[in-house]
Amino acid sequence: MQEQWPRALLRATLIEAGYDAIGARTCEEALRTPVAVADRGPVRLLLIDAAVLRTPGNCETLARRMTGAARVLIAPAAGPRAPNSWNRIIRRPTSIGDVVREIQSLVPLGESATGSV
Repeated sequence: MQEQWPRALLRATLIEAGYDAIGARTCEEALRTPVAVADRGPVRLLLIDAAVLRTPGNCETLARRMTGAARVLIAPAAGPRAPNSWNRIIRRPTSIGDVVREIQSLVPLGESATGSV
């Protein structure tokens, strides 16, 4: 239960910054989220915590489904090198503010830009 609080705070901070942030605890749950929804732009960012990659699921299927979306991985400070399929790798320790700044640099909001992260 405690692991949901940082995720909820990140989502709330992204919404406050103007993003349409959708959250999921697992890749399986994220796969059930529609890619296209009326009154929403396309999904423009896929942010995954490395811990999710260690659990059984369809993270590769999710990544293939999100073609055109930037991919960001939040990973431990020390650990194996991540594959080059990520646009950015954010290493822990990090703050919610640091993650939001990385997202803003990858997926900037323009005056008419809409999209889900």
